[in-house]
Amino acid sequence: MNARAPASFVIRAGGKLSPASVSAPAFLALQVSIDSTDASSHQVKLRTPTPRTLTVSSHGRASVLIPGLRSGAYAIDVDGMLRGSLLIGGEPGP
Repeated sequence: MNARAPASFVIRAGGKLSPASVSAPAFLALQVSIDSTDASSHQVKLRTPTPRTLTVSSHGRASVLIPGLRSGAYAIDVDGMLRGSLLIGGEPGP
C-alpha cells in the first residue's frame, strides 16, 4: 500500500505562502505540492531532516514526495524567507 497525505500550498504575490501551515500525521508519506499564482519564479526550501529545494516557475507547479516524518514542525522558506511550516503529528489539513 502506498498511503500518502497531501500537503498543498500556493505562492501568492510577493512570495506569500497560503496556507501558512499544513498538518499531517507522523510517519505517513507526504506529497507536497506548491502552485504559484505569482508572476515570478521562486525557490522553496522544505527544512525536513533531509532538506528539499523546489523551483516553482511563474504560474507553475512543483511537487515532491517525502517519506514519513517524525512529529514536529518543519519550516518552509520561500526565496530565503520563512513563509510557512509543515506540522507533523496532527490531523491532516490546513
